[in-house]
Amino acid sequence: DLVRAGGIDVVVMDMLLPGASGLDALRHIRQRDADARVLMVTMHSGASMALKVLEAGAWGYVTKSSGP
Repeated sequence: DLVRAGGIDVVVMDMLLPGASGLDALRHIRQRDADARVLMVTMHSGASMALKVLEAGAWGYVTKSSGP
């Protein structure tokens, strides 16, 4: 709803969301706004997951175990 309303500079989102996955939410956000900037935060540190997220349109991918 907030993305649809506009005025959002950056979306910081966890991969684990209630109901849908963060990956699905990312795809929906990018469909509504091709210029949306989304940073995905997750516990998954595998390269394959990072690739999926970046291919889906995230601007960045940060693991929860990453250093500052």
